Amino acid sequence: MPLSSQDLTDTIMLILTDMQAQNPVCVDVRKASYLADYYLIASANSIPHLRELGEEIRLRLKQKGVRCHIAQTDAESGWTVLDYLDVVVHLMLAHQRQYYALEELWEHPGATSATPTEDLPAQLDR
Repeated sequence: MPLSSQDLTDTIMLILTDMQAQNPVCVDVRKASYLADYYLIASANSIPHLRELGEEIRLRLKQKGVRCHIAQTDAESGWTVLDYLDVVVHLMLAHQRQYYALEELWEHPGATSATPTEDLPAQLDR
């Protein structure tokens, strides 16, 4: 059975936490956009960290049978995007994130800080 967008979001947020991503944020855009349910935004502290975050998300989700439909993974640009259709992940170096300020584009009551739901089964089957 495929993961719901909420379960996928929770899984990715756990991966980001495990991988020490900085300031992960989940933006609920269901009422504002038909393109996705959630945008996840997190910072990496270096280009290698950015690369590792993207690779780890893709690897762990692939192990769960979840396919990334579009991946822009050029870490040298300072911004990686992973598109899982209902969930889009933006991984950025801190200065890129501050410059583009994606969270500000979606300022509304649906923006929340990243706290995965507690009842996520098996917490990623580590």
